Amino acid sequence: MPERKGHPPTTNEKAPKPEPQRKEPSDGGYFNPAAASILLSVFKPGSPPAAPGNGKPGAGPDRAAEPPTTASVKFMITTRDEQELRALGYGQEQIDRLKPDQVAAILKDRIPPGEQE
Repeated sequence: MPERKGHPPTTNEKAPKPEPQRKEPSDGGYFNPAAASILLSVFKPGSPPAAPGNGKPGAGPDRAAEPPTTASVKFMITTRDEQELRALGYGQEQIDRLKPDQVAAILKDRIPPGEQE
């Protein structure tokens, strides 16, 4: 069947697939000079690899034994917290009056009822 110019292909004809465009590094497609200069300023060529750790500065093997320095704030009393408070001798009325930060302090120091501030 002759090719018809200016008309879309019929259902029996397949449209040719366009050739995928390939970006070359010179086109800026895969290589970003600004990003490369930033990376080179941080990771200097020839420098030794980073010490093992969690990716944070100074988190190498010499600091592995130190506790984390993040803050933690308790915002709710869990069922497990209530169970631990009951094991210490707290009743449900006492538990209901406690705030989460008080519960955290009680459980941390294992303070029995009547001795908390």
